[in-house]
Amino acid sequence: MGALKYMLLSKIMLNSVSEVNQIIGAKAAIGYTGKEVDAMKAMADAHHGRSLDAFRVGKENFKEGKT
Repeated sequence: MGALKYMLLSKIMLNSVSEVNQIIGAKAAIGYTGKEVDAMKAMADAHHGRSLDAFRVGKENFKEGKT
């Protein structure tokens, strides 16, 4: 799971948000679905939309310890 999160983070930082969606939708990544992957997707969408508000909402929604 750690490698997948770092791969998604690197794609976000490289401004390759379309690749984030492809990686998450790939057959190999289906077994790794969950809160952490959803959080990375929310961050990618916020980055793609260049929306600080979407980033803040995503950060609050996926805050550690919040269920």
